[in-house]
Amino acid sequence: MLFKNIFGGSLMTELDIYDRLVSLRDDPDAFEMEKQKILNEEISKFPEKYKQKALKLQWSLEGELRKFKNPTARYNRMVELFWEQFYEFNLAIGNFQKILSSMIKSDDN
Repeated sequence: MLFKNIFGGSLMTELDIYDRLVSLRDDPDAFEMEKQKILNEEISKFPEKYKQKALKLQWSLEGELRKFKNPTARYNRMVELFWEQFYEFNLAIGNFQKILSSMIKSDDN
């Protein structure tokens, strides 16, 4: 089951990925290889100007998560990273809104 992504291409749904990975849960090496294959397939669909950034982000994420051998600790760190990025995104949006509001106010004067 595929759906359109923001770039106009199609991405696999979570169910498609789950189906590909569920049979590999008892083989960690095969799981990692398939996971990397899926990531590469999806990133290859990105426009060229976003591919390098996506690869760098994935490399950085894998490097951070590699520090954790315990799956629960690894998962918890992944959630922390998500919320850190979400917080930074909200700060950026908030700052943009403040700047935009001040620009609109100055144009009104």
